[in-house]
Amino acid sequence: MGKIKAQDNFTIKDILQSNSMIFKIPYNQRRYSWEASQIEKFWEDFNEVIEKKRESHYMGVLSLIKTSEAKLSENEVIDGQQRLTTIMLLIAAIRDIYVALGNEKMSIKLQETYLLAMLTRESICKLTPSRVDTYTFEYLVNINEGTGTDVVIRKDDNIELKRNKCRQIDCRSNQDKFVNKQMVDSYQFFYQKLVDKISGYATREERNNYLLDVEEALGGLEIILISSDDQTSLFLFFDSLNNRGLQLSQMDIIRNSFLRIIAQKFPGEIERFSEMWDKLVIELDSYDAVKFFKYYYMCTKESKIYEASGLPEAYEKYFSKIQQPYEMKSEIQRMISYSKIFTKLFNKEQEKIDDPKYIINIKRINDIGQQACHSFLMDYLYIVQEEDRLAETTLLIEKMMYKRAITGQSTKALDGIFKGLIGCKIEKNGKLEYDDKIIYDNIAKQIPTEQEFKDRLVKRNWERNNLTSYTLRKYEYFLLEQSGSGAYNKILKARKDVHIEHIMPENCNDQWKTYLSINSDQDLETYMISLSKLGNLTLLEFNINESIQDSLYEEKILRENYGKSELIQVKNLVSEYNEWNIEKIKSRTENIADKLCEIFSTK
Repeated sequence: MGKIKAQDNFTIKDILQSNSMIFKIPYNQRRYSWEASQIEKFWEDFNEVIEKKRESHYMGVLSLIKTSEAKLSENEVIDGQQRLTTIMLLIAAIRDIYVALGNEKMSIKLQETYLLAMLTRESICKLTPSRVDTYTFEYLVNINEGTGTDVVIRKDDNIELKRNKCRQIDCRSNQDKFVNKQMVDSYQFFYQKLVDKISGYATREERNNYLLDVEEALGGLEIILISSDDQTSLFLFFDSLNNRGLQLSQMDIIRNSFLRIIAQKFPGEIERFSEMWDKLVIELDSYDAVKFFKYYYMCTKESKIYEASGLPEAYEKYFSKIQQPYEMKSEIQRMISYSKIFTKLFNKEQEKIDDPKYIINIKRINDIGQQACHSFLMDYLYIVQEEDRLAETTLLIEKMMYKRAITGQSTKALDGIFKGLIGCKIEKNGKLEYDDKIIYDNIAKQIPTEQEFKDRLVKRNWERNNLTSYTLRKYEYFLLEQSGSGAYNKILKARKDVHIEHIMPENCNDQWKTYLSINSDQDLETYMISLSKLGNLTLLEFNINESIQDSLYEEKILRENYGKSELIQVKNLVSEYNEWNIEKIKSRTENIADKLCEIFSTK
């Protein structure tokens, strides 16, 4: 296993001015994807360094795998692609400002110093982008048209010292090329900011001095440089850092192993398999790729559970067992299909009226915050197409996950439980199919008893969180179905405007103390215990909740307050309770708990 070398005394300027290093973003790494808000925040920080309001700005980690020591050190960028590409776009914008000012000498100097590595007989681009970003990056950044060691900046007649007069890519005439709009937007943002600043200076000297200040400020962009010549070592290092951004690097390492195996086994097929991996990367963009690889491996014939650190070796062995190109093609196509299902499972969109029932169930499982079941559901949705089966199975899993959450069942066992469900397949006509009866029998063994469930519902201290919101919504859906009204549509549409209301308020003010005859510390303790019981909670439209949250009950139930609510649970509260106290809370808690037992019954 190789060594990890970590250095914290580098700046971006040091790295890019070095003539001994070049960088390559792996062929199929995800595209450049910084949003406008990220670029704006970076510029704010960088501008403070330019104006010397701060000495430096920490840019994060740049993680490299050294792949060659031939003419110079070639390094694959495993983490830091987004940051490094952003800096390159900034330097390209500075270079083009010099072009707009007619200062050819300085534009060439920037290209030569920061964007090229100069050898004895040739120049090499400092950064080679990923496959998907190649066209855009080479249009904006890698624009040297010189041969040998000559540096010639590609001309662009559009460039002037005006906000909208920088390098432009005509997307309409390049429809066969992928143009990364976020990359273009970042470059244009920097160019416009520089134009705005430059335009405020009257003399050429002032303008040049400002641009030199910008260049010097690159020396204030600090990074931690982490390098290794061994992928596994770097993966284990990433795994020790519980960080979402670095998890993306773990996917990159798995990809590198995959492409290395392709190069060894099917050297003539690397282009085709690289393009297929591109599709997988794009599908998983902005999703937890490591979780996908963990769940997918559970769905393979290997059917094993690995933590993040074990995934690279597991997949390397798995891919190595595949002997024929058509088998590998089939496997990657299957992975892409599963990735589409994975992103559907983790979709954060609010449920809609026209969603299929199984999609509504999945979204409600996500509301519970119990997503370990998605390993099984990913496989089940791949094999099963009938919507009635999908609806029935996802509903049963929703009930199971909710009951386990309420009764405090351990989540550590869930991967094993769902790995077991993935094994509930039988062979029919040469294909593996799920036997729903076996699934239901297995799920039934994992569901707490009705009595245990009800006891926990009654005794639980409910917080103002997603699980409580989910519970009250399920209760509302049940009441709506029981009433046969058309209000079901309204509750979904108004979801963001509906909040959790404590009927007896969290703030026990003097009015409530008098109303409930609270005269001792014991009385107050009883109040506080009852406060968070299920019977004291209701959903309520935000505009009503905001104005009366500490009012007495008799005021809350007036027509202009609770009386305005369209929610059935609030209407029932108003009609069934003309006063509110500890006993009423106990009574309503029991009533709601009975209804929830009915809602979540699996009999």
